Amino acid sequence: MFTMTVMELSRAIRDKRIGVKELTRAYIERIKKFEGLDGLNTVSELNYNAIVQAKKWIP
Repeated sequence: MFTMTVMELSRAIRDKRIGVKELTRAYIERIKKFEGLDGLNTVSELNYNAIVQAKKWIP
């Protein structure tokens, strides 16, 4: 999923091949894995309510 384009992700969500919550969780875990003091330091703030917000976008 991390190699997919936005259009491919959008199509996968629409076709129910991937869930919005699943996608959100995967990206949060990826951010946690690569961020931190010794990490990439590219994310200034992580929204831990993202899963709740993602549920609102379920088609």
